[in-house]
Amino acid sequence: MIRPEERTMLDTPQPPDRGAIEDQDIRAARDRLAVARALVAEDKPEVGGFFEALVRPPASPTDILRANPKALATLARMSSAVAASHRPAPAWCG
Repeated sequence: MIRPEERTMLDTPQPPDRGAIEDQDIRAARDRLAVARALVAEDKPEVGGFFEALVRPPASPTDILRANPKALATLARMSSAVAASHRPAPAWCG
């Protein structure tokens, strides 16, 4: 039997490489955004602007992976429609 003081790093179970997991998440989020961008590309340019504002950093890959591409595109469309329904603020508001 190996005494605890004789253990080496190779004998000790190691947690998964967090960097590799994060890289997988980033790649998956990037792929999901590419599909959502293609869906939004068919819309008005304003919708694309809202989409980019929603998903630009600091949006985390984990947050992006919680929604499917269609839901991300729908969120941008709905946000753009709500914003378009508001009147611009008067010039004196700053």
